[in-house]
Amino acid sequence: MKTACVVVAMVKAVLGGTFDFLHVGHERLLCESKKFDSAVVGITSDAFARKLKDRPVNSYFERKRKAVSYLSGIGAKFEIIEINDPFGNAVDDDSLDAIIVSEETEKTAGLINQKREGYGKKPLKIITVPIIYSEDCLRISSVRVASGLIDRNGKRASPVKVNVGSTNESKLEGVNLALARVFSCEFHASACKASSGIDEQPFGEDTFTGAYNRAVGAYTRTCDYSIGIESGLIFHMGKFFDLAVAVVYDGETGTTGTSMGFEVPKEVVERIQSERRSFGSIVDELSGVKDIGRKDGAIAYFSNNILKRAEMNEQCVSCAFIPRIYKARVQK
Repeated sequence: MKTACVVVAMVKAVLGGTFDFLHVGHERLLCESKKFDSAVVGITSDAFARKLKDRPVNSYFERKRKAVSYLSGIGAKFEIIEINDPFGNAVDDDSLDAIIVSEETEKTAGLINQKREGYGKKPLKIITVPIIYSEDCLRISSVRVASGLIDRNGKRASPVKVNVGSTNESKLEGVNLALARVFSCEFHASACKASSGIDEQPFGEDTFTGAYNRAVGAYTRTCDYSIGIESGLIFHMGKFFDLAVAVVYDGETGTTGTSMGFEVPKEVVERIQSERRSFGSIVDELSGVKDIGRKDGAIAYFSNNILKRAEMNEQCVSCAFIPRIYKARVQK
């Protein structure tokens, strides 16, 4: 009796990177290779790495050594190749079935598949690995590890630096209260002047625009985040509500949050509109407190000191961090 011979197809993946200062984000990418029968791991050559990076990079030998050590430790079956372009062997190799990429390099995988299809080859299954975030809610990267801001596991090695786009004391107080809630690590918030680019008394969408402009204006390459806060009057169901808007900016993207709000008395709104004055200047007059907006705010006057403006600022800044907190949590 003859025995049937069953041929089991090997499933092979490819992935690549510079893998400088090997960190937990790299490890998550490399760990995905263990799910396949074998993997080709492309590591950028020294010459190609110098073209890609605007900083010194560890040698190919050192980067390869650490990658091999990690892959061997998790029991992956792999081969290392040196690559000199973004595609490596991914376009030409007929034996490949899948490509492992990070969220940042997912577009490259799409280009590789376009090229493969153009050559009559099967497209690769794209496996996208989520980005890992450090305890400051920013991406873990080799640049940040190399600079000493974080360690390879994403733990902060120096205080988080935050620029606040205002010298208003109540805004700075609110920011500090919010940051103490958001971060378990040390932080330092500095006040600086930044223009809102809008009218003195914002209404509606201008309030959000002003907060964004302040955040962008306050950002520098020496800080981790910048924060802009703007108070404005929002119209809803025939009434105006005073609330604060914050934008947290990281040099690339801004996330937004709002505070609690309260209905502004009709007669005060009428004065703002007829006298073309700011809410703050009218409340200064009503309360007898000069620059009340830089102190406890209009909300303190109207609530008989039950609530303070710093609380509004704390709330809007905390809420502006929520998208960052959520993303960092779900992708751990």
